[in-house]
Amino acid sequence: MESTTGHRPPGPVTGTRRGPWLAARLATIALVVSAIAGVLRAILAMGHYEHRIDVVAHGNTDPVLPALMAYELLDHVLPRGMASTAGEQLSLLASLVAAAAFIIWLHQARRAAGRLGGALEWAPGWWASVLITVLLNGLIRLYGVATSDGGVLEKTALDMRIVAYPLWTAGAVAIVVTAYLTVRVMRRITEAQRSRSRQGRTT
Repeated sequence: MESTTGHRPPGPVTGTRRGPWLAARLATIALVVSAIAGVLRAILAMGHYEHRIDVVAHGNTDPVLPALMAYELLDHVLPRGMASTAGEQLSLLASLVAAAAFIIWLHQARRAAGRLGGALEWAPGWWASVLITVLLNGLIRLYGVATSDGGVLEKTALDMRIVAYPLWTAGAVAIVVTAYLTVRVMRRITEAQRSRSRQGRTT
């Protein structure tokens, strides 16, 4: 005897509809957090630099006040000197979580594509943004090591605002742009698969 409680789509279609959609939502949240953490890392790095200048110059500086205030606020909460390190670690952790969430979504989307048909289409600009973000933020981490206490670039011409601030800013912008483009790609692919799923239920 058939159920009269309503018509349900076949199991594979339901799984296809929900799997990539849920994974895309979680990946989107992770990417947004990663973008925020990337911006916070840049702000705290600038604040730490301003703090170093302020200590040496005894306050006779023209500081980037928002960055300095953010750093000093967090420096009072965390163990002294750990604010910029916390920003680095938070950004790294958020990036790793976002990457893992994206990989999970990609696995789900590929499975859905195999059942529904159609290939996953990637915009060339997305690949370029990912590559630039990885290379730029890798350079930032190397720069941080090189300009730290005892580093080969410490107190050299490269350990200056004119070099550090544009580099940190570019790294944060790259993370934000890549997160935005990734969310757009996931949304476009997921919506296309949901559309195919609905079409399959109506045929």
